Amino acid sequence: MKVYNGRRVFTRDNTTRGEASVFVQNVLSHEPDGRGLTNEPNLGEPGALMHIPFHSPDGFEWGYAGSGPADLALAILADYFEEPPEQVLGALRSLWAPRSKAVALHQEFKEQFIARERRNEWRLGSDVIEAWLQTPSIQTQLIELDRQDEELAEIRRLDEEAGSADAESAD
Repeated sequence: MKVYNGRRVFTRDNTTRGEASVFVQNVLSHEPDGRGLTNEPNLGEPGALMHIPFHSPDGFEWGYAGSGPADLALAILADYFEEPPEQVLGALRSLWAPRSKAVALHQEFKEQFIARERRNEWRLGSDVIEAWLQTPSIQTQLIELDRQDEELAEIRRLDEEAGSADAESAD
């Protein structure tokens, strides 16, 4: 399980809004104590969540439905699905690129979680993301995404066959 932590860093130069930073941590253990109660999760070292700049050149934000929150939603989902930035950006820029779950779902994720977050510090566990992914509307989108990927793969296969046949006939 992963935990995504958002925090605003306030400085003398920025005392009203604070600079948004987001870190991701792996949960190393989350076991019940001797009384059957669950202890706080044992978290690994935090690492900065990678910004995949597409909507916002200024980085992450939360608390409204803009470009910074869209990039944050995209980055969280790309990390969750373990999709490399190249795949995500390729899917954003081309209809012929392999599909990205992060790209397909990030606007809804932004609306559901990121835009609504008003606190200066927050924590979102991957278990919450997993529960959201199990909702019927999201499951329907994931099924459609798989169907589109299959169609693209078939188009690529047919295109390669046609290219091979053209090359053979030219010889």
